[in-house]
This record gives sequence, structure tokens and C-alpha cells, in this order.
Amino acid sequence: LSTFWSELPVVRVCSDSRVTPARARSAISYWQRLGYDIKPAIFSSENNPICRMGGVRGEITITLATSDVPMGTNLAVTRTWFTSEKRLVRAQIYIIGGFADRPRLVEHEIGHALGWGHFNRSYHVMHSRYADTGVNSMGLTWREWIAERARITGEAL
Repeated sequence: LSTFWSELPVVRVCSDSRVTPARARSAISYWQRLGYDIKPAIFSSENNPICRMGGVRGEITITLATSDVPMGTNLAVTRTWFTSEKRLVRAQIYIIGGFADRPRLVEHEIGHALGWGHFNRSYHVMHSRYADTGVNSMGLTWREWIAERARITGEAL
């Protein structure tokens, strides 16, 4: 963890991302099982002003990747905005059209939006190579997130 939210954000799924409600619920449920109190996603049309402007403070916004987003060889990327104190204020997940239904992809990107980096362990959800991801979530529980946040801020648990 290198950055963190003061309060867990809302997840907004823009329809252009092609992330279905079932897929979004499954990805959020993954993090809820790890102890995160993430609320159900908000679903918005790509014409919604928040989707068109790329999200707002306090939200993780999932949208379609456009040609101006540097994707490299990734199927999806997450961009975060944070304060000088490392507090996340906004996150934007960009997904290449046609890949939104890939297993573990949305879970992985939500992990980045929560502040987690890559864990290059075999079959770990946060592995840097999609082909090597899995459902291993070692080190990602809410309790571990809180401990990492305390380490970053120097605050007592």
C-alpha cells in the first residue's frame, strides 16, 4: 500500500466500460469478503456528466479506455489522485472494450484503486501479469490495509 482512502469510496460503473452489474457485484463482493465495507456500485450511462468528466472526488469510476489513455500492453489501467499526505481522493479505472468480463480483471483494478500495488506471487489477484493472476489474496485483508495505512501515516492502530 502506498496511498490510501480516508473513507472507502463509492464505485461508479459507466455503461461504456461494458462491466455488467453482475460483474461489478462480483468484483465488489471479492473485496467485501476481505473485510472492506464497499457499498454496492452505482451504474451510470456514459452520457452521465460524472462519467463524461472522468469521475469525481470520493469515487472509483470505471469507464472505457480511450485513445488518450496510455494502456501499453494492459487490458485495464487505474489512475489515482491523492494528496501530499498520500490520501486518495479519486480513482479512475480504464478498461479496453471487450475485456470487462475477464475473470479477476475488475477485482485487480479495484485493488489498485484502493491503493494496493502489485504482488508478484503465483495466482495472486494483484500479480502484475494478467495470465499469472488468480484468487490468492494474501496480504490484502481490511486489517492489513488498516495496518499499512497506519504505517504510512505514522498513526497508532
